[in-house]
Amino acid sequence: MSRRSRDSARPAVDALHFQVLFDGGCGLCTRSVAWLRHLDRHQMLRFVDITTDWEAIATAHPSLDRDACAVAMHVIDPDGRITTGFDGFRTIAWVLTTLAPLAPFLHVPGVPFIGRRVYRYVAAHRTTTCTVPHRR
Repeated sequence: MSRRSRDSARPAVDALHFQVLFDGGCGLCTRSVAWLRHLDRHQMLRFVDITTDWEAIATAHPSLDRDACAVAMHVIDPDGRITTGFDGFRTIAWVLTTLAPLAPFLHVPGVPFIGRRVYRYVAAHRTTTCTVPHRR
């Protein structure tokens, strides 16, 4: 079984892993996932492509909105807590040992304010890097 199909076969809450929901039709998103896979030395993350696995995601997490998931990465922790966008990245930073030294900085007053705005700006302007039209 390929890593992609193994990852995407786990849309329900996973007791051991953090799920990262991403837009597989977006070049920026898929490059970001490739970078995170490289950093995930202990395989703590499971990547779920919303473009191919939405039915399973919606069944496991009926409160999620597909359009919202297309606009910003969603991270589901093993307890079922969901963080999105910049806050999702902060969650990932605490999980990945290679990013852990950066994690405290992401909580310094002012950094979340700026980080959320930068994330939203990049997400809103990613049409230049996406292979499919950006859904707002």
